[in-house]
Amino acid sequence: MSFNNEKFLNNILDLLKSNKLDDCINILSEERKKTKNPIYENIYGIVLAKKSLISEAKSQFLQTIDSYPEFPDALYNLGTILMNENDLVKAEIYLKKSIDLRDNYCEAIFYLANVYRKMEKVDEAINLYKKCEHIYNQDPEIYNGLGLCFAKKKSYSNAIEFFNKAIKLSLYSPELYNNLALVYYDLGDFEASLNLLERATSINPNFAEAYINIGNIYREAKEYEKSKFNYLKALDLNNKLFQSYYNLARLDIDIKKDFFSAIENLKQAVQNKKDYHVAHNLLATCYLEIFDEKNALLHFEQSINNNNASENLDFCLTSYIFNSNYINNFSFDKYLILTSKLTQYYNNKNLKIPNFSKKKDLSNSKIKIGFFTADFFKHSVGYQTIELVKLLSNNKEFEIYAYYNKLEEDNLTLEFKKYFSKWTNLYLLSESNIIDLVRKDNLNIAIDLSGHTKGNLLNIFSHRVANIQISWCGYLNSTGISNIDYILGDKFVFDGKSNTTVEKKLKLNFCWSHLPIPTVSLNYEPPFKKNGYITFGCFNAVRKLNENLLNSWGKILKSINKSVLYLKNKNFINDEYLNFLKDKFEKLGVKRDQLIFEKSSPREELLSCYNKVDIALDTYPYNGGTTTLEAYSMCVPVLTLVGENFISRCGYSINSNLDLNDWSCFSYDEYIEKGIYFAKNIKLLEEVRKYLIENRKKTSVFNSELFTKDFTETIKTVIN
Repeated sequence: MSFNNEKFLNNILDLLKSNKLDDCINILSEERKKTKNPIYENIYGIVLAKKSLISEAKSQFLQTIDSYPEFPDALYNLGTILMNENDLVKAEIYLKKSIDLRDNYCEAIFYLANVYRKMEKVDEAINLYKKCEHIYNQDPEIYNGLGLCFAKKKSYSNAIEFFNKAIKLSLYSPELYNNLALVYYDLGDFEASLNLLERATSINPNFAEAYINIGNIYREAKEYEKSKFNYLKALDLNNKLFQSYYNLARLDIDIKKDFFSAIENLKQAVQNKKDYHVAHNLLATCYLEIFDEKNALLHFEQSINNNNASENLDFCLTSYIFNSNYINNFSFDKYLILTSKLTQYYNNKNLKIPNFSKKKDLSNSKIKIGFFTADFFKHSVGYQTIELVKLLSNNKEFEIYAYYNKLEEDNLTLEFKKYFSKWTNLYLLSESNIIDLVRKDNLNIAIDLSGHTKGNLLNIFSHRVANIQISWCGYLNSTGISNIDYILGDKFVFDGKSNTTVEKKLKLNFCWSHLPIPTVSLNYEPPFKKNGYITFGCFNAVRKLNENLLNSWGKILKSINKSVLYLKNKNFINDEYLNFLKDKFEKLGVKRDQLIFEKSSPREELLSCYNKVDIALDTYPYNGGTTTLEAYSMCVPVLTLVGENFISRCGYSINSNLDLNDWSCFSYDEYIEKGIYFAKNIKLLEEVRKYLIENRKKTSVFNSELFTKDFTETIKTVIN
């Protein structure tokens, strides 16, 4: 480069550093007419990008690449823009080309590492960051990138080491203290996390992200006022801060079950960041709580559309798949599209693990069964499985292993721990480590107890950890994951007209699950004898309700003189929400004094509340599972609607196993007709209650020994 060209270039760079962008544009425009130089073309693109003219900048870099295909800087700059736009696949292409054209191009290598980190190709990202370190080991951002990667791998000691290296090189970077704080947050060390975040805000009192994370710590500690204060503090610093609106919405739900305020906050969040996928997802679930399926579907779709940010794509997909079970007439073909996309996501993670090697015949050994869940505590899965696990522990044919994916434990967790040959907490382990650890246990059968619910381990099952993999109990629908070999149910849940499982159907002889009879005292007399009126009840999650169901209930209640509907749920602490429901029923002709709303209770108290119910009304298309079992355990008959898939046939199965076939309905008209018929036949209700009191323990639905025998015999058929 000539002296004059060098002088001109220095002048342009000085203007650029001084942010005199218009001057840069004017001078460069004139010079570009006279001199063809890739450096000038590249800088012109940089200036356009700094002026936030991103589309124009991309066009400029593309033109430069077209004219000077061997010029790496234009490729690099275009790659960084594409990365910031989350167009990660294209960003990877351009950054790799720039690296091929220039040896040790540290900046491009660093940004390619960032791309791989975002794509969850974490090992590739680590290799590139370390290559950058080899070129120049005094850049804190390299160590920050390594810290973020190891945190993603749940290799927390390494993450802490690299964040501390970064901090040593940049003592006054609030972002680094914030990132280190998040590691301690994941480890559950909230005190250490809070100290680091306070350090970050002392360096930069206007660091809004740190206040959001402080708010999250207080939210976990259930100190909601302090949590809200910090979210609002962040919003005061930046009223466009989408994360604050999202977290305020979570508080609305946590504290007051205020879905209406949550919806308004989430609208603000997605208005400020249109591709804020987790906010769209939460907004969708809020719409389900107010029976707005149309808007729910719209925002579930937006939560996964153009979502290349791998760190939340699996969450958004899993949530959409799970919540689709609440939506009327949700297409199974669409369901399979979603589960296929999730499987593809799992496969694209590029984990450095060998292919699964099938174990040789172990028929002469004990059958090793592993149970995988985050729900071995006071949870519906825990209540349904504790007696099975206890009885299996005494069966010499089996050796049972627990893989628990949650930090918190309670008394039921401690009870579970007594019965397993081996208990492993997976929560703080990386996927690769979990897969390696479980494979070394040489399981014959791995049983997933979570499906698409919170804390699930389907990502582990997708890479296969046992010869035979089964889904059961915690998710009453097909997982859609091809490496799950079987779904465990019974002939009643599987005998719908359409095939709605990817897995092979493994049929128990009796009911798909069971529940030990509780020790709660039971009223032998039905409540109508004391009250003088019929009490219908539903203790299911409110998200399982919908307009069709409410219309049916309204017709039943209007037809039965003095009847009441008793609803019990955690959502019923919010007056606005209660009035919303009362208004809906009132429009259906149901008087407000016919409605009893009660907030949730500890389990024993909840079970005793069934002593106030004559007839339980099941939900549809998402039937009650544990809720129906609990109603029958307290001798309350359940009127259920029957659909085509597992989740809409589990009530039918329970009724059929209890020989109460008349309590299953195959249309809304039949549901309404039978609801009215049973409520008017007092003598029949007395007989049903008496029958349940005398016979419930004779069936596998409530007899743990019978159910365990059925379970073990069925499991042994797949071993052979």
